[in-house]
Amino acid sequence: MANQSYPGLAIIQREITFNNRNPLLAMNERFHIIVTGEDGRSSAFQLSKKKCAASLITAVVCLVSVCVFGYLTTGSYFENKLLSRKADELQARLLKSEEAGCDYVDQINSLKQKHAETLASINKEYSETIASLQEERSETIAALQAEHSTTIASLQEDHETRLADQQAKFDLENTTLQLENVKLMSTAVSELHERSELIEKVMGNIGVELKKSKKKSASSASGGPFIPAKEQSYDDLLKKTDKYLNTIRTIPLGKPVSGTISSGFGSRSDPLNNKKATHEGVDIRGEQGDRIRATAGGKVLQAFKNGSYGNYVKIDHGNGYQTVYAHMQNYLVKKGETVKQGQVIGQIGSSGRSTGPHLHYEILLNKNPVDPLKFMKVADLSYSFNTFQE
Repeated sequence: MANQSYPGLAIIQREITFNNRNPLLAMNERFHIIVTGEDGRSSAFQLSKKKCAASLITAVVCLVSVCVFGYLTTGSYFENKLLSRKADELQARLLKSEEAGCDYVDQINSLKQKHAETLASINKEYSETIASLQEERSETIAALQAEHSTTIASLQEDHETRLADQQAKFDLENTTLQLENVKLMSTAVSELHERSELIEKVMGNIGVELKKSKKKSASSASGGPFIPAKEQSYDDLLKKTDKYLNTIRTIPLGKPVSGTISSGFGSRSDPLNNKKATHEGVDIRGEQGDRIRATAGGKVLQAFKNGSYGNYVKIDHGNGYQTVYAHMQNYLVKKGETVKQGQVIGQIGSSGRSTGPHLHYEILLNKNPVDPLKFMKVADLSYSFNTFQE
């Protein structure tokens, strides 16, 4: 078809060219732009699709870039304007704050001045009040002293009189107590004399010699006027009595069991074969199971079954004294044990070489047997010694 030209009209024709070698490949597509002028002349422009697409993309990118740049530039401008406005507002506020601060400082200074004036006024008033009160107090005290001077003098005199009376009463009571103490001391000294003489008598009866203090030799040089000795002092009597009691404490006094003596100390006829024999102790008859007590305090030397003695206990009392207990049903102490006077050490029995329930009792002095009978005779006295000692 022939192209018909119209003045000022642009005609676009599409031309498609195929690739004969490979029809499947993309086809070259071109646009022909024909522009006809008023004078009837025509101008033709040839554009490919690729160039058109590239030109379009370039135009779009340029347009987007221009828009973004314009937006950014406009945003920065308005942001700067906003910041400037805020800075101006802050500057105005700062000025106002400084003005307000100056006002506050002026007010504080004014208040400080007023406070100082008020404090000075109060201190002055306080000082005047204190001075006035002190003056009134002095006047009141002087008036009271003048008013009550007579009463005070009377009370003081009464007080001194009472003190004198109390002192006299105290002196009288003290004198009375001293007299009572003298009486008690005299009574105690008398009792100590009696006790000391009684102990000496008892010890003499049982043949115990009490140690006496050493006397100075006759050859010692001495002299001076003769002055009669005073009665033995209370302290000396106490020391003497204590020494006697310490001696008695180691002596086995009294009976170890209650009962009658069935065989005495010394020579006798043997109860089993009726031959003449020596008996180193005494036999005390009793009931089976009766309790046996130590006649003095001491330490157990032996406690065992000793042949013909049967159940046997030996106690050392010190100062050379020992006691022996035999033929017991059983013994209740052990070797090395410390016993007290009156402590139960066993029970009456008939163990060993015996004809019936009894206790064989011995007293040894320096390992030699002595007659226990004279020690038993002072049983009641020994109780009085122990009571006095406690």
